[in-house]
Order: sequence, then C-alpha cells, then structure tokens
Amino acid sequence: MTQYNQNQLSQADLLVKFIEQDPSCSEVFEVTKQGQTLTPKTQSLLEKTASLFIASPNDFYGNIYVTNELKKHANITAHTNTVANLVDFISNAPFYYFSFQFLGNIPAVILGLFLDTGVLYFSNITAANTANRNKKNRAWANIGMLGMISISMVKSLVSGIGVELLNNPTGIQQEAANYLINEQIEKIKYLKTLNSPQYDNAKQECEKGENILRNMTKDDRQYHSKYAEYYGTWSERKTNWDNAPLSKLPVCHRVQRLEKAHYSNYENAKNDLNKKLTRRTEIGNDLTFLKQEFPEVYNFNFDKNGNLKSPVTQVQMATLSFFGKLSRGEFANLGFALFWFSLSLISSAVAVLITITYSCRQDVLKSRDEDFARQRDIQLEEIYLELLTQNQELLTQINQENHLS
Repeated sequence: MTQYNQNQLSQADLLVKFIEQDPSCSEVFEVTKQGQTLTPKTQSLLEKTASLFIASPNDFYGNIYVTNELKKHANITAHTNTVANLVDFISNAPFYYFSFQFLGNIPAVILGLFLDTGVLYFSNITAANTANRNKKNRAWANIGMLGMISISMVKSLVSGIGVELLNNPTGIQQEAANYLINEQIEKIKYLKTLNSPQYDNAKQECEKGENILRNMTKDDRQYHSKYAEYYGTWSERKTNWDNAPLSKLPVCHRVQRLEKAHYSNYENAKNDLNKKLTRRTEIGNDLTFLKQEFPEVYNFNFDKNGNLKSPVTQVQMATLSFFGKLSRGEFANLGFALFWFSLSLISSAVAVLITITYSCRQDVLKSRDEDFARQRDIQLEEIYLELLTQNQELLTQINQENHLS
C-alpha cells in the first residue's frame, strides 16, 4: 500500500510541474535541468563601453508581453538608431575637436570625444524613451520624442560643418579671407555715416540757433547778435573759413567744416579701397590679396603658412562656407561634406520615424501594459489553483483505492 505522504505533491513540486508545462518558462526549466544556476548577468567593461555607442534592443520593450516578432523589430529599431548615431558621431567629431583646439590638441581630443560620446548616449536615451510609450508615461515619451527630433536635427547640421572642417581647409582659408575683405569694405561704407560726438553737438547747437532765429524778427534787439553767433557777422559773410581754427568758427560754419572734413576722408578711403579691389581681381586669390593689401589684418588672423590662428574662427568660417554654398545651390563645391550631411539627415529621419512608428504598435504597448500583466497573473493563478485541485483529487482517489485494498 502506498503511503499518503509518498504520493502527496508539495506546493514546490506543483510549481515545478507548472513551470514544466508553461512554454514561456522553457528556458528556465532547461537551465535548471542542466544543474546550472540563474544569476544576474553583469556587464564587462567592454560591454559597458559598447552600450554608450550601441542602442540596446532590450531598452525598446518591456517584459510583460514579449513575442519573437517584437524582439525582431526591437532589434531593427535599435540598430537603425545605432547606425544613425554612429554616422553623426563620426561626422561631428571634427567640429568638437576644432571647437576645443584653442586649449591644445590633446585636451581638444579628450573633450571632443567626451562631448561626442555624451551626445551619442543622450540620443540613445531619447530613442529608448520614445519607444517605451504607454498610457501612464505619455508626457515622458513625448519629451523623449521632442529631444530625439531636436538632437537629430542639430547633429545633422553639425555633420556638414564637421566634414567641411576636415575636408576643405583651403576653402575655409579663402572663405575667411573673403569675410575679412568684406569687413574692410563695410568699414569704409560705415565711414560715410558721420558719427562723431563733436559733430552731433555742433549740429544740435546749429539747429537750436536756427529755431531761435526763425522765431525772431530782424527788428528784435538780439537778432543780429544771435545771427553772428551761429553764422558770423554781416561783414564776415564772404569770409573763407577753411583755414580758421575750428573753435573760432561760428556754430553752423563749424558743422559745415566737420562735414567737409569727414566726407573728404571718406572719399579718400573709398578711392584707395577701389584701387585695391582692382588688384583683387588681378590677383584672383583672396588670401594673397589680403596678405599684400591688408598686411595688418592678415597677420592678426593668419600665421605665416596661411592657416587661421583661431580654431573658433575656423569653425565660424566652415559654418559660413558650408551653409553659404548650400543656400546658393553650389552642391558640386560641397563634395564630401554634402554626402555626410545628406547621409546624416536621411539616417536620422529614418531612425526618428521608425522609432515613433514602433512606439505606437500594440505589441510594444502591451509589453509594458500593467493591466495586461495583472490579467496574465490572474490567469496564471487560476492555472496554478487548477493544478492544486487536480492534485487534491488525485490524492483523494489514491487514498480511496488504498482504503479499499
């Protein structure tokens, strides 16, 4: 006769029986069957470093409801983001390097790499936040989506500048020379505007005097003295004031003297500039022209080899060069920079659209749906209780058979 305690299944045995029949637990069952222990998996240093550059598919879904199809598309979404981010990582690197080069080459490399890696890691985080949308964290996911779109746009814009810095140093030198020449032209144009405190004060006094005289009649006792103060006496009306000291001139004649002197300086500077610009056409090279005709400006901005002294100016000129050509439609002159800019723009747009579309899928939403998890747990509890009932009925039957025998 079989004893009751030999046939009774403990709750632990029933749990094992339940795990054996549940397909979702097959991996756990096989590991246990082989005598192995399930331990939390720790990342090596290499894996932790790689996680900065590579988006993890596991970050793109929850653990409540996971199908093979979901894992497959999570892999595709993660890898798409990884490719887009690595394209930006490579093309943005020169931009960060030149931005910090004023600190020295080694600090520029370290800080540039640190910032570039940080931006890449941030991109992966925003992509994961966008993908992990559910009804309780929609605001959180929307912020992640906004961050993903914004950072993708910025990285794409910087990618063109970065490649232009690396691939077109001669063009950047010419762009800088052209920019500095135009600055000199603008300075001459600015000379045309008379902007002097001495002139402004004299003009204000003259206008004030004209108003006073306008409101007086010639029969007024003070009219002639006021007129003499602002225009000189009647006997001085034909006087040539050109050689008289400025302080001795009547107020309104002082204004005329200052205007004449100013515009004379402007015309001289303008004529001198026009002669130089004629040589610019003859030389045909803005950098050489700047060196010959504006040596002080050249020496301040360029070294003896024609390289820009300021890395910040290099970045500025690369930005003007790239977007200037882009806005003018000079695509052939952009070359490799246009290729990387287009590659970054396309890959980033695809990654953003795929991630947003992926986040709205029902299976992705279900993988983090707590209501679905509760329903699943209730069903599992019912299965487990059914096993307990079946076991109890089996024990009762065995006991009855033993009793009869």
